Amino acid sequence: MKKPKKSIVAADYSQLEPRVFCHWSGSNTLREVFKGPYDFYSTVAINVLKLKNCTAIPSDPMYLGTINKPARQKAKIFALEVPYNAS
Repeated sequence: MKKPKKSIVAADYSQLEPRVFCHWSGSNTLREVFKGPYDFYSTVAINVLKLKNCTAIPSDPMYLGTINKPARQKAKIFALEVPYNAS
């Protein structure tokens, strides 16, 4: 009988809740955020606040987290409040 291989698995729990919420939402737009180079909270801010001339890609010079940190922070708040039914 072969000895089973041992593996080490590391899990990054960053943005775990938003990932679950995006999956449950059924929104393809939100699901795509985690497949690409996009920042979740910047994507939410750009779409909800209808921001122009900025991007959700952290490596881009017009990245929202660089040019408008308060808008991204606001998106963090309501992106996590809505699923928990906070007011």
